[in-house]
Amino acid sequence: MLRKNFLTIGLVIGLALLVKGCQVAPRPAEVVVALEEDLLGLDPHRHDENLTFAVMDNIYNHLVEFDEQMRIVPGLAASWENPDENTWRFHLRPGIVFHNGTPCDAADVAFSLERARQLDLGHYLATVSQVRVIDGLTLEIITKKPSPVLLNKLTFIAIVPQGQPDTISWPVGTGPYRFLEYRKGQYLLLEANRQYWGAKPKISRIRITFYPDHEKRLEALVSGRAQLAREVRQKELQRMAGSERIKVSVTPGLSVGFLGMNLLRGGPLAKREVREAIYWAVDPASWIERIELDAQPCHQFVAPFVVGYLPNHQPSRPDLKRARALLAKAGYAKGFAAVLEVTQAAVNRSAPVIVEQLAKVGIKVNLRVMTWAELSDRISKRKSPFFFVGWGCSSGDASDFLDACLHTPDEKNYGSANWTGYSNREMDRLIEQIGSTLDNRQRLALMQRAMSLALEDYPMVPIYARSRVYAHGQDLVYIPRLDGSLNLTSLRWR
Repeated sequence: MLRKNFLTIGLVIGLALLVKGCQVAPRPAEVVVALEEDLLGLDPHRHDENLTFAVMDNIYNHLVEFDEQMRIVPGLAASWENPDENTWRFHLRPGIVFHNGTPCDAADVAFSLERARQLDLGHYLATVSQVRVIDGLTLEIITKKPSPVLLNKLTFIAIVPQGQPDTISWPVGTGPYRFLEYRKGQYLLLEANRQYWGAKPKISRIRITFYPDHEKRLEALVSGRAQLAREVRQKELQRMAGSERIKVSVTPGLSVGFLGMNLLRGGPLAKREVREAIYWAVDPASWIERIELDAQPCHQFVAPFVVGYLPNHQPSRPDLKRARALLAKAGYAKGFAAVLEVTQAAVNRSAPVIVEQLAKVGIKVNLRVMTWAELSDRISKRKSPFFFVGWGCSSGDASDFLDACLHTPDEKNYGSANWTGYSNREMDRLIEQIGSTLDNRQRLALMQRAMSLALEDYPMVPIYARSRVYAHGQDLVYIPRLDGSLNLTSLRWR
């Protein structure tokens, strides 16, 4: 009898342990995201850069937003109309509050738009002449001329509370995640905003970490120290033990990688024939294969999915004979030396390819290596003589590139990312005409004319259109976006 009781107790304990062992382990409340570079800063109006936008989009909202299919949908503005062709009237959602508890109203939106106009995002609002508050939930944006893609441009302008300092170091928005902490070069910590007006985040805390070294980023993912990583090279991942537990998602890219040249410094790179020679000297397909990049060769300034792309412009590169002839015509038959500035992430990848490919036509490239923040600062101040950088038309419209990168800088906010110093009056005229043309066919024809003109002047040399590659554990769901925004609200455990 006593033995039976012991057997019974043992059986009960064994079953209890078995049931406990079969229970699903609780999911961690915090998800770690591994990004390829640190942020340039926390001020959403001071940095016109994709990675910074991608993160800030989770803290801030905009008047209007893009959905996953790149369609304009209501954001903080519930609706809008055009009383006339130069006026946009927006009606805000009632009851929305910032993370600090203050209500978000039309005065905050007006303050944000005016602040952005004075800082690095001014080119997105180049057609705006006035922002007028009608009442607490209504405002009007007055444009100088009809502005057919103003809504697309507004998706870049984060709405901040009135009275923000000259440089924002503690971001306060209305978005799905709240800012908690930032350690430069280490991590950014976000917490779910439970009072968010839209779909509530399913992950309570997000820790965004920075791994410029691609191998270390993959190691963090495969080892489980990170649950989501961006800018992953699939072939390299597949060679790692444990990669079978990782799911990869690829979205077509809207950005193009360029070799940029400072045209204001004089010397060989200021000559059009030299820049054209570099265009024909590079071999985009070989470049992509060499560094195992998820990308397609791109021979023009915007990716194939962007409105304004030239569908029939598909030259065969490289053409070394043509490149050498152009160098000889420019007076550099024996070549020349140039200093190329690159990031630490590029020094072991793209940089050696650039050195080798340009050496074939007699251009000796010497590398100067720095962090992305340092290089970005030098490029924006036009201190960099020769650089490798990318530009994305995140609105899906080529005017992003044309307005910012090719228009001569002026007081209207055009040319705010014209890093090369390129200036062409015909290009300026075309760009401004594009900005006020309502007929879609006419507008497309003007954009393609501007693209053709740029391909005659070679202010930069396009290399490839890069896809966005995300990798995450099989038990995590993540839905990437075409515009490259880091879509943290889509994260959830299976």
